[in-house]
Amino acid sequence: MVGGSTTTCEQIPPGKLNMAKIYAVANYVVTLTESLSKLSLEGPFTGNETLNTETYFLDKNIQPTLRQLGILLPLKSRTDIDRLVRVLMSQFDL
Repeated sequence: MVGGSTTTCEQIPPGKLNMAKIYAVANYVVTLTESLSKLSLEGPFTGNETLNTETYFLDKNIQPTLRQLGILLPLKSRTDIDRLVRVLMSQFDL
């Protein structure tokens, strides 16, 4: 945002775009992504820090539809979520 207004690429004349900079940023993002994808995560990983958040959103967004279809799956653990994924994959050809 410059001077209180938003500028989009459509508003910038092509001659004003710094293509070398655009390509350099794009190349950097690709190189960074490729480098990070080759790394392994170092553990140990303990606990289920995201489990409560995941079960909350699954209960709110997925469970109502499953209940209407007669599929009752309690979600209290990572094993329960894994079971839910298997059910979704098999029941809905995912």
